[in-house]
Amino acid sequence: MHKLKAIKISKTQVHDLRTKLKNRQLEDIDYTLLDDFVQSYLSFQQALAEKNITIAKLRSIFGSKTERISQPLSDREKQQKQKKNGHRKSSDYLNAKVIEVTHASLKRGDTCPKCLKGRLYQLRSGNVIHITGQVPFQVEVYKPERLRCALCGHVFTAKLPREVYEDRCSCTAKATAVMLKYRMGMPFYRQASMQKLLGMPITASEICKMTKDVANILEPVFFGLIKKSAQGHTIHNDDTTARVLELIKENKDSKENKKFRKGIFTSAILSKVDDKVISLYFTGRRHAGENLSAVLDHRDGSRAPPVQSCDALSCNQPGEHKTQISYCLAHCRRKFYALLDFWPELLSTVLEWFREVFHNDKQACEYKFNPSDRLTWHQETSRWSMTKLRIWCYNMFSRRKVEPNSALGNAINYTLKHWEGLTLFLRVKGAPISNNENEQQIKTAVLNRKNSYFFKTLQGANVGDIALSIIDTCSRNGINPWDYLVAVQKYQKEVQRAPENWFPWNYQQHILKTTC
Repeated sequence: MHKLKAIKISKTQVHDLRTKLKNRQLEDIDYTLLDDFVQSYLSFQQALAEKNITIAKLRSIFGSKTERISQPLSDREKQQKQKKNGHRKSSDYLNAKVIEVTHASLKRGDTCPKCLKGRLYQLRSGNVIHITGQVPFQVEVYKPERLRCALCGHVFTAKLPREVYEDRCSCTAKATAVMLKYRMGMPFYRQASMQKLLGMPITASEICKMTKDVANILEPVFFGLIKKSAQGHTIHNDDTTARVLELIKENKDSKENKKFRKGIFTSAILSKVDDKVISLYFTGRRHAGENLSAVLDHRDGSRAPPVQSCDALSCNQPGEHKTQISYCLAHCRRKFYALLDFWPELLSTVLEWFREVFHNDKQACEYKFNPSDRLTWHQETSRWSMTKLRIWCYNMFSRRKVEPNSALGNAINYTLKHWEGLTLFLRVKGAPISNNENEQQIKTAVLNRKNSYFFKTLQGANVGDIALSIIDTCSRNGINPWDYLVAVQKYQKEVQRAPENWFPWNYQQHILKTTC
């Protein structure tokens, strides 16, 4: 792109030039001036396009977030879409209460009341789903009977259940409070408002204390998960901004100290250890890379460096710890997709190459390939798509079809600069092609930030990190988080003694050992 330069010309000269053009009486000096006009116009058009790209990016923040390119549906896909009515089958309700209903007047072996000849035999029971509701926190008021001796005055009081004496709030109430706050994003004051509205008032501070009690029990398990996650073969990491009033106050008190770090972040780390997935959250001043470095401090030195999936920001790097970097291909694709409206014909082909790679990875998941077969599959199906992308990027620069400093040039530069990390899935077994799992993990923290706005103290942020980590780890391993939260409260002494025996995927085995 030519540099935009100012053309100094008076109104009289412009009038004379237009007259010469109409009469076709141009002189040699006029051709130079016209050439400057054309070059400036082209430069202006390019600059305007760059501004429009920036405005389009700004609009995308407040508009639609989807990046899917619409494609025509097949007849089969249309039929499947029409069949969906939003209802689930009965087998999906794993913890539903099953109520067997027997026939009022008939049983197996009876004579058929219709034909009066045949005998009735058993069929499989039908399924009728009925959904009921209840208040999140049920309040029970115990009124123990009291008797006093008329002679000596001694008072005899009825004995209450043991759990009523031990704690004002039950294990189930605390588990519900944690789930509502840290999984559903329902702040304490909203929970308190709902309880008051339903005639069973509980203060927000009391609900907050419930979550702290659970976090204190889970803290050894949380540290155990950190050590376990350090041994992962694949680790994802990224972060998002956070608000902690205690740290924000520190920022205001240290305005003059320029070296003082003022950023506040919530880092999300997703570690895959064998067939288990561990989700961790950390809130504070440290970036995702620094938190990952603290986790990897617990890694067994005999293990090979893990595959690290992240975007290309330097703050995601774990310092001195060596990892095999796998950069997110979805981030790379997004840079081209943002420019599709401005270069539709040029970038449609590029996005098709990306689509082929993601489609191949989806098929590998559907076929349930092991890491070795998945690597071979990508080498056979995705290598050529990535090769075409690289050749196209080189040609765009070598043939000077795009300005290196333009928006498209920046997207191409990003692709070429991080090519080794973007194509690790073609060389290393188990390397992911994107960091989308980690992006989904961060959404849980973002949900809490949108609803609750901030943590008051670092201690409160630590409670949130522990609760988010445990609940998300349960969810990713197919464990009912509410049942788990109730269980660790009932067996808290055993949890404190051996937290490694009370991870979400093995706690039920130790409950059986404890009860036997």
